[in-house]
Amino acid sequence: MSNGLGKIEHFAESSVRAPVARLFRSNRMSFRRWGLASVVVVSAACAWVPSGVARAQEAQAAQTSAEVAAPPADDARGLFLRGQTAYSQGDYEDAASLWERAYALEARIGLQYNLSQAYERLGRLTDAANALEAYVNGTSTDDERLPDARARLAAIRERIGRTGVLLDGGPEGAVLLVDGEDRGRLPRRDPLMVSPGSHEIRVRAGGYHDFAASVAVPAGQTVNVGIEMLPVSSGPSLGPILTMAGGGVVLITGLVLGGVALDQAGHAMSRTGSDADSARTLALVSDILWPVGTAAIAGGLVWLVLDMNSQTASEASTTSLEIVPLVGPGLFGASTAGRF
Repeated sequence: MSNGLGKIEHFAESSVRAPVARLFRSNRMSFRRWGLASVVVVSAACAWVPSGVARAQEAQAAQTSAEVAAPPADDARGLFLRGQTAYSQGDYEDAASLWERAYALEARIGLQYNLSQAYERLGRLTDAANALEAYVNGTSTDDERLPDARARLAAIRERIGRTGVLLDGGPEGAVLLVDGEDRGRLPRRDPLMVSPGSHEIRVRAGGYHDFAASVAVPAGQTVNVGIEMLPVSSGPSLGPILTMAGGGVVLITGLVLGGVALDQAGHAMSRTGSDADSARTLALVSDILWPVGTAAIAGGLVWLVLDMNSQTASEASTTSLEIVPLVGPGLFGASTAGRF
């Protein structure tokens, strides 16, 4: 009985093992392929995950760097704050530019007050007065800065009213031009009011060379400008021309008398007769006149050359350029004057 059971168990075990073995043998190569593929997939996944993480970290770092390097937003508040920083650092030009851009984006009336301060620091008094006037007219009546703005506006206007040019000299009735604009006739005994800054002064009069000067006028200052105008020459004087003409007449007369003397001497009967004496007299006069005439012509020619040279030098001096320093309280600059 035991042998029977052993045979049965052996049969059962072999009947199970045989299909499993055959299955394993038939799919052994497939298992190997699947195992190799699994190893490759797992390795690739392991390699990709760290590189993907690294790339994500790099992208995040680049974005953070870009955000740090990017300038502040170009909005009104950002521009205002940057303008405050520039003003506190003494960069009034940059502060004015930033506040102008902020006002263009958002027209807050308080910015006009800040702009007036920057303009005044830059010496742009006209712009400062305009900004303060806009602020005074646009702000509320309970604004605590309003009294100060009104006082500053009055002071700036008073300074602008004292800015001018005092002209001295020049022919009466000469036309006065300031920056190309007709400002009346000379003489001008009162100061000519101008805005602070550089201005071109030009004076024109018939028979004279133009006078021109570029004058730097500081705010609240009056600059003196002396006007000197040279007359325009009408040509060479008559003196050398008349001298040469007179010398020509004397020379011709001397030559004519010399010819007459030779003719009379040729027709004289003897050396002691009246004809011979007249010929000798005429010859003597001729010998005196033609050198005198020649000398007069030469002298007149030299005179004419000298006169023309002096006129050329005079005209050259009318195109000269002078740099005249302007000195005064709070004044730094120079005026460039010339005649053309």
